[in-house]
Amino acid sequence: MEPKQKKPRSLTKQDSAEPGLMIAASRRVVLAADIVDGTMLHALALENLQQFKSMHPDSPLCCGQAASQPEALELSWASACSGSEGAFYVMEAMNAAYKRMSVPVSLEHVFSCERAPEKQKWIQALLAVGPLRDIDSDDWPPAIDHESFGHVEHGGIGFGHCVFQDITELKGLEAACCKHNRSCDVPSVDILVVGTSCKDLSRLNHTADGAGAGSRTSKQVLAQASSRGGSAQTFAGLLGYVESHRPLCVLYENVDAINDQAGACEDNNLKILLGKFHALGYEAQPVMTDACEFGLPVHRHRVYILLVNKRSPKLDLLSRPLDIVMQKFRQLVSSCARSPPCLSKVLLDDDHEAVEKSYEERLARAQKSQAKKSPSTKTVNWVNQHMKHADSLGVRWASAPGEALQGNKWFQLLTEREADALKLSEVEAPSAGFRNLAQSIGRNNFVTRQEDGTHLGPTMLPGQLMWTNLTQPQPRLLSGFEAMMLQGFPIGPCLMRMNEEGYLVTAEAATAKQKEFPTDSLLQDLAGNAMALPVVLSMMQAALSALWLQPAQQESNAMAVETALGAMFLLSSGGLGPGDSQAAEDDDEDF
Repeated sequence: MEPKQKKPRSLTKQDSAEPGLMIAASRRVVLAADIVDGTMLHALALENLQQFKSMHPDSPLCCGQAASQPEALELSWASACSGSEGAFYVMEAMNAAYKRMSVPVSLEHVFSCERAPEKQKWIQALLAVGPLRDIDSDDWPPAIDHESFGHVEHGGIGFGHCVFQDITELKGLEAACCKHNRSCDVPSVDILVVGTSCKDLSRLNHTADGAGAGSRTSKQVLAQASSRGGSAQTFAGLLGYVESHRPLCVLYENVDAINDQAGACEDNNLKILLGKFHALGYEAQPVMTDACEFGLPVHRHRVYILLVNKRSPKLDLLSRPLDIVMQKFRQLVSSCARSPPCLSKVLLDDDHEAVEKSYEERLARAQKSQAKKSPSTKTVNWVNQHMKHADSLGVRWASAPGEALQGNKWFQLLTEREADALKLSEVEAPSAGFRNLAQSIGRNNFVTRQEDGTHLGPTMLPGQLMWTNLTQPQPRLLSGFEAMMLQGFPIGPCLMRMNEEGYLVTAEAATAKQKEFPTDSLLQDLAGNAMALPVVLSMMQAALSALWLQPAQQESNAMAVETALGAMFLLSSGGLGPGDSQAAEDDDEDF
């Protein structure tokens, strides 16, 4: 079972401006077919804007920009530590919806940031492939004219866009970029979508440093200079970027345990975070969410925080003060609620190509492991634990599996510990729809059946090994492809595009120099760390609809004033620093 929740995790009366609006909105049900074929984000983005229009028929749908204005407003965005880089497809869906609704706003990607090499490779391939859908087409998936996307100066989507390697370096003028294999200028952006490390905050991490989920120290993680899992360091890196580059708004995501009160601390990590951003001049609105409230058939309890730069010259605070912005934001987020389809309708058939690929990859890994296996005299810790658990259940340990499991080819892939955990968990909770065999015995069952007879799955986690009884014709392990779908990621169209552009490497074509890409295990890891994309979509659309910005021409004038003020500050502070030949071009510091 998942850990027992300590606090309310959904949008409640204290979180939502209109709980009645959320209840009414949740009567809409996301189509399982839209999740499977990857069209969900585009469908929801358009529905959300139509809902906003029905709520406020006389109000512009994005940033206060009237459809009749002569010049469209371009907003730059970037992501850092966002997992699967699904934010790219969220912004693509938003651009398509804006085009359909004649909203004069476009969102332009500038950079990404990821530390893990395999995920860097994934992001580079995703950006190089570009959008999945032509915003002028109703077909899916249509042919893409890559030259029609992005600025000419960037050479099209994905070309030239930096993929920085470390969020802790982004506070400077330059940072290491794996896209160009050198240090590149760190740009300022209007919107930053970011999720810093949760390792030291999660309740599942019992060895975490700091007064987070698993520790009794008197100092909260986000108040420390460093922590074992990197939560303190990555958060400090985010603060550094925000302080030096001053984005207009930040959408921040982390585990809901950030709101837990732990140890002897007066403030929890959430209060520390809000205090740090307040000191930098940012207004904040946290929202506790569960992915199933936004249409995904799984749980994912997370806090999202909208942070708005109160001193940004782009804001039109006379037309809409920030307290009204945040009130509107909460109301609009509530209107994006939806009910999920039954999980069993989303899971793929056993003969689906992605399921077969997952099986073949696991089989090859099991055979390789078996070939390297050597006798060991070391005590196996799990055996004693499993024996005690079997005794508590009143069954004999190490009994033979039932006939159904014996004939299940997926069961044959499991290690001795995993197979034993599965047998015991079926005795403990026969009705559980999912069992995470990567977890220790006694905490790996998840009952999926709801009161209405539908099924709702558990949180997708890094390193998970999910055995499900909801698939037909037999139980099996969840594939990485399915795990990505359950985060709302358009994985089918994405992999199709990558294959068309030559970025996929099959197991048959793999060599010592060119390994298989992407593997099913990589997709599992990406899904476990990913943001729930319908939630990101709802937060971003609500935020941009609530914000009121200067029109494009006036905004340019405001930026010119800001540049002049920056030059005055530079002169008054002694000019350029040692070794500098010119001032930073993208300095968005506010004064």
